[in-house]
Amino acid sequence: MSRYRPYHAVANFLLLIRDFLLGRLHRGNSVHELELAIERKLGVRHCVALPMARTGIYLALKHYKLGGKRVLLSPYTISDVINMVILAGAKPEFIDVDPKTGMLSAELTEQALERYTDIGAVVITHLHGVAADIEPVLRACQQRGIPLVEDSAQALGAQLSDGRALGTLGQAGVYSLGSYKHVNAIFGGLLVTDDPAMAQSVRSELESRPFFPTSKLFSKAWFGFVYQILIWPPLFRAIVFPILRWGLLKDVEAINRAVRIELDTSRKSALPDFYLTRLTPFQARMALRQLPSLDTNSADRRALAQIYEAAFCNYASHYPAEDLGLISPEPSRRDIFTYYPAVWPDAGQYIKWAAYYGQDIVAQHLKNCAALESFREFHRDCPGSEKVAHQMLLLPTYPAYGVKNVQRNIDIFLWYCSKGKPAFSQKTLEDPQAKSEAQLRV
Repeated sequence: MSRYRPYHAVANFLLLIRDFLLGRLHRGNSVHELELAIERKLGVRHCVALPMARTGIYLALKHYKLGGKRVLLSPYTISDVINMVILAGAKPEFIDVDPKTGMLSAELTEQALERYTDIGAVVITHLHGVAADIEPVLRACQQRGIPLVEDSAQALGAQLSDGRALGTLGQAGVYSLGSYKHVNAIFGGLLVTDDPAMAQSVRSELESRPFFPTSKLFSKAWFGFVYQILIWPPLFRAIVFPILRWGLLKDVEAINRAVRIELDTSRKSALPDFYLTRLTPFQARMALRQLPSLDTNSADRRALAQIYEAAFCNYASHYPAEDLGLISPEPSRRDIFTYYPAVWPDAGQYIKWAAYYGQDIVAQHLKNCAALESFREFHRDCPGSEKVAHQMLLLPTYPAYGVKNVQRNIDIFLWYCSKGKPAFSQKTLEDPQAKSEAQLRV
């Protein structure tokens, strides 16, 4: 099975063609209906539809007229989040992450809030649909009157133990409706807030703008359509995975690079025009169709994540010296697990062994932006972020993946550890005993 399966990719493409031919892409009241549906679902006063989640970060920060003030945030994110902070007129101040989880360190954030007097805002990111340690950060911001913006791009539908939705705790929260999210509108985003001034500010920036470019919708939808065909299990097993596997095991960069995402780490000097556009009614209709299944799909993902968690936590309890970073949420919390993340020094070797035995596993694509040349003006040593940028495994949790594949990933992990974590090489494979034991185990 493939490492990821987007929701409704084929249906989205076919519906896009249909509505384009019927001239319906920009017709209807669906955007307003989507905003009202999100307000009801999350219990917020205002929701504003966006062309992308990152636009929401930009507009939320711009609303506060920061004028060069610092914005505290994690460097372990996509580079465009940093661009949004800079283009909104602020200075990114990188705060390191907890090296066990990849999430913003609450302790270091509180220290920075005490140290600096020119902080304009804090941006906290909920990675992989899992809650960051937000409550101490929220309290510290409230005590100082500093706005908190939640980057909940991957966390629509996730909740804390008390039922509060991620993205609704700070002054503003943003969600993504991108192709790989739990509600997929090809592109798109949402900003939620209880602040009417914030909502009006964001609306006024977008209300006179054109709709999101149709050409970009078609390009991304076509990619999703082809991707969905390529990961159709019979085709994936027979042709696609053997190619990916060969590229990984033989270190063929042309193949490996082709499946990486978010490769652009450049610094933007201006906001691209399509970042300030309006969500189309067509995209809103797509999102509305998927909202009813959000909670069910998220529950299925949680069930698979709990299998990973039980196995890895059991392993870590027997080998406490192992440097294995795990997300271990409270049972009553409702994380939605885009993937199940695990930080492990031997992540690269495990991925190769998993590929050899037929499992398609991937490493996280995020960078330590504090170390990127494009943002060297804001450089800060962030060892936690540097660690997770090279050691974060993303284990599949999408509902169709199933318990069997989750257990295979765990079995390969346990076999690999029991054999002393051998480096992947042809010589190792030619050892009859090792190969025999591995095949028997798997």
